[in-house]
Parts: sequence; structure tokens; C-alpha cells
Amino acid sequence: MRYTFVPGGRYTTVSRRSRRGAAIVEFALVAVLLVFLLFGIMEFGMMFSSSITVTQAANQGARAAALKGDRRKVEAAVYGAAQTLKSGSKFDFASGNVIAEYKPFDADDWRPWDPNSAPPDGQNDQIRITVRYPYKYMTGSLLGKLGNSLRSSDGAPAQPADQRIIQGVAVMRYGY
Repeated sequence: MRYTFVPGGRYTTVSRRSRRGAAIVEFALVAVLLVFLLFGIMEFGMMFSSSITVTQAANQGARAAALKGDRRKVEAAVYGAAQTLKSGSKFDFASGNVIAEYKPFDADDWRPWDPNSAPPDGQNDQIRITVRYPYKYMTGSLLGKLGNSLRSSDGAPAQPADQRIIQGVAVMRYGY
């Protein structure tokens, strides 16, 4: 037993059991915050890793396109670089997850391009490959709603709470 002073000039006893109960409550409150922080760190790490992989896949696709590769070579290069992603996503032009564009040397706008044909100007054109990957949050909608709400409103369509589109873009000169 321990004596504790209480207002009014009296001393009272505080048992170990009541102190232990307070410690359990405090631990429960702190543990919830620590687990939430731990999952947030893990989610950010997985998303950052996926972002690097998608950017590398776009880079490999742009390289294949710049070396006068056809549509199959570009898709194979993107798929080969994106194999470590945990989704069954298709990385091809038909699904819209791979987009090829070109920009003539003297123009300011990007135009759709089919990798099976050469760009009109040839050597002076730039090739841009965009790869999109629907990243699914490992925590589901728990942190997904928070992550999607922090995203800037750039006019993009609304996404499910447990998913986010990660996009990688690479630009190279055609024929080099």
C-alpha cells in the first residue's frame, strides 16, 4: 500500500492494482497511435517502391520506342521492368495503362503515336511513354481515404478509397 495526499489534508491509500489499470489504459491509447504510425510508414514505403518501379518501366518503354521498337517491344520492355509489382495489371496499349505520344521538333503539343510506325519527322521527334499502375493500398480503405484526400485536385476522376493511380513518364528522342 502506498499513501497519497489528497486535497483536504488527508492521506489515502492507492493500491498497486489501480496503478496497473491506469498503465494498461495509457498503453492502449499509445499503442493505437503507434500501430497507425507503423502502418503509415509501411504504406508509404510500398507506394514509393511502386512509384520507382513504374517510373523505371516507363523509362524502359521509352528506350525501346526510341530505338525504333515496335508495339510488342515497347510492351515487353514495360512489362519486364514492372514484374515486381504485386498486381495482375496489364501493361499494354489496349488497356490504357501504357500511352505513347510524340512531339515534333518545332511543336509544343504532344500527339498520340502508334509505336508500329515512325513519327512523321523521324530523328528530331521526342517520344513520351506514360505508364499507369492502379496501386491498391495494403491497409485497404483505412489509410486509403486519407491518402486520396491529400492528393491535389487536378481534375482527375474519383478513385476507389482503397486504390491510387501511380504514373511514370519518360521522354526520349526518337532514333537514339
